Amino acid sequence: MKKYFILMLSSLFLILCGCTRTEIIPNGKPKIYTSFYALYDFTNKIGGDKINLKNIMPPAVEPHDWEISTQDIVDLENADALIYNGSGLEIWIDKVKNTLQNQIEYIDLTKDMQIKNDPHVWLNPLLAKKQFKKIYKSLSKIDVQNQNYYKENYLAVSKQIDELDKKIRNAVKNFKSKDIVVAHQAYKYFCDEYGLNQIALEGIEEESEPTVERMKEVTDFIENNDVKYIFYEGSPSKAIKTIAQDTGVNLLELNPFEYLTKQQISNGDDYFSIMEKNLENLKVALE
Repeated sequence: MKKYFILMLSSLFLILCGCTRTEIIPNGKPKIYTSFYALYDFTNKIGGDKINLKNIMPPAVEPHDWEISTQDIVDLENADALIYNGSGLEIWIDKVKNTLQNQIEYIDLTKDMQIKNDPHVWLNPLLAKKQFKKIYKSLSKIDVQNQNYYKENYLAVSKQIDELDKKIRNAVKNFKSKDIVVAHQAYKYFCDEYGLNQIALEGIEEESEPTVERMKEVTDFIENNDVKYIFYEGSPSKAIKTIAQDTGVNLLELNPFEYLTKQQISNGDDYFSIMEKNLENLKVALE
């Protein structure tokens, strides 16, 4: 009877203070899951050692067509929150929401951004900054006692974002060309922000093989616009190699930061190191 009375008082307290399940962490650190590596990196930078963080996707897996497993959904039953990009990138998110029994927090990082038809917002540093802020705000709501810690981390990351943005803007001023030929259509928001023009061999979702017509269109563009480099992701595809051979252009990597390999993770690569490497390769190609 005494135990029952204590439980009733606890429930009443929660109702009166307006707290939710995720605002009180009874067993230590909140358990936060992310949908793919970029968001794992972002959340780790904000949450640090105050959260238990897990990325659902394994290393070196491209997120567009990946499907969540039954075991992943079972694991999510113990989560406090799932942080995901939204805008159609995670094709499995509705399956999770319709299946999961636990009432976890779903944190959509592109909600209210008015993003259409392209989920790659994190490649624009200023949009990535908004995603970092949403992570900070969400973690602060979930784990109130550590909100100052999350805020300090956000402010530090925000400063890094501003420095990266400044570097890119200064570099673009010296670019002789503003055209980038890329493997897949991931750089719209980056190009829009910095006045560049992407010509993509594949679509947003990385089609397995471009059509013959698209191959010819890209080849003609390269030859008619004095393009010197094609940018690939991870490793050059057969189509990229064919165009490079036919046109005589060189190859450089441009990383969309959708995933990292185990080796890259081991090397300590993160959003900022990848974006810096991308910028250096853009300088080679366009200056």
